Amino acid sequence: MTTEILPRSLQRTDICACVGRGGFGRVYKEYQPLDDQYYAVKKIPIDEETAGRILSETRIMARLSHPSIVRYYASWIEKTDEPPDDDDDENDEEETRLVRQKSLVCLCIRMELCVGTLRDYMDGRSEDTRQSIEYWIQVLSGIAYLHQKGIVHRDLKPENVLIDAENRAKITDFGLARVLPTTEPTAGTPVGSALYASPEQRAGVAYGTETDIYSLGMILFELVYPSVTVMERLERVDRLKKDEEPVRLIDRAIRSMIGIPEKRPSARSLLDFFYSKGTGML
Repeated sequence: MTTEILPRSLQRTDICACVGRGGFGRVYKEYQPLDDQYYAVKKIPIDEETAGRILSETRIMARLSHPSIVRYYASWIEKTDEPPDDDDDENDEEETRLVRQKSLVCLCIRMELCVGTLRDYMDGRSEDTRQSIEYWIQVLSGIAYLHQKGIVHRDLKPENVLIDAENRAKITDFGLARVLPTTEPTAGTPVGSALYASPEQRAGVAYGTETDIYSLGMILFELVYPSVTVMERLERVDRLKKDEEPVRLIDRAIRSMIGIPEKRPSARSLLDFFYSKGTGML
């Protein structure tokens, strides 16, 4: 079929709005007239220096198929003569460097469109702890799947968990994810978000899938114990670590996840544990 057969209205996609942004790029809501569907399109500026690292996100996403992971549809390279806007980017050295280029090349990743993030839910939630636990278990299920495939996410946080139209939590943003080697499954790069990255990950020492378990523990703690400030949360975490024997099962689970790396439970064992206990965790 040639493009002449199709009306012009079906030969283009429409970018409706920018719906998200992060350190690596921006996410747009896109309308695709050929199938009459809306999608999310992540556009990541790349150059020769960053292409290999950034393309790994597409290659990892293309391997994944799980209800708790944002669905990947397609990817392509797109050239644009307009640099991204620089609102609130004064400290973003990567974007500043790219803006100075005459033209930009973007990696575009088409994904399923979701309606919000776990952070949105946490900022506006009621005291519905069961809904919070349900979202968290869905994320845990996705992480168990990733770890089974030898993939460590390395950047788990509420902003990287989306909520779809059916009220299901889904993991997104695989820009820092890595496939671990089959022997000595460790990485050693200090990446991730400071409030959720494990101590060993922040230090850049050897770590593996247990670094994601720490992040899961911190997210669960924040869901169970909403805090007004970062300092308040850190103080509560410190008290939980020092508590000799927490009364609630959920507190014991959190403490095991944020403890020393070699004693953290696997995602699979956590999933079995939470499924077996149900609401008895609360």
